[in-house]
Amino acid sequence: MMLIGSSLVLFAGSLMILTFVFHYINAFVFVLPVMITLFGISLITPNVMAAGLTPFPKIAGIAAAILGSIQIAGGFVSSTLMSISHDRNQLPVGLFFFVAGIICLFLWWKRQRIRESMREVR
Repeated sequence: MMLIGSSLVLFAGSLMILTFVFHYINAFVFVLPVMITLFGISLITPNVMAAGLTPFPKIAGIAAAILGSIQIAGGFVSSTLMSISHDRNQLPVGLFFFVAGIICLFLWWKRQRIRESMREVR
């Protein structure tokens, strides 16, 4: 699910950047990639929360609070960075979606490699 969700986020960012390159700006061009991104994030979030809480069963409440704080801090940092560029188009949001998709795919790939190396050790 993480691979599909990350790919959707990357696709939505690419779509938004592509529409910017062709100077095509309207509400639909913005709303459709955001909908795709939200769907991708809805596939990623439960897996990330489960992976983050699994190692800490006795302090799950604290771990969930820390994960929530990290999410809020990430939203603060990303929205601040997007608002610094005073563009009145979809480019800052598209670049953020694109970079977020690449980071998610990289982390998924890294996690798969760690899993494979742990299987080899056993």
